[in-house]
Amino acid sequence: MVGTHSNKNDLDRRLKLWFQYNFSKDGSYVLADFFEQEKIDHIKIKLDFDMKKDPVKSMKIFVERNGKFQNYQSKESDEEASRLAEQEREFER
Repeated sequence: MVGTHSNKNDLDRRLKLWFQYNFSKDGSYVLADFFEQEKIDHIKIKLDFDMKKDPVKSMKIFVERNGKFQNYQSKESDEEASRLAEQEREFER
């Protein structure tokens, strides 16, 4: 690493820049700042090893707070099942 950009000073400089552009002053991710500035609802879920709440369930409740969310993957799965059934009927003919 001697003689390369991977020295302590350059690494510290790059790490400082990374934190500057990826975290806000309170330590949260800057993506949350975007949602706050644009007045878009968002949820902050603290993830740790002693979680008393299921984070996936919390996110589902947040997403579906204004009505049931239709997962596009479910629709694609239904369409694929329908296509396979049609293909099977064609094969049987």
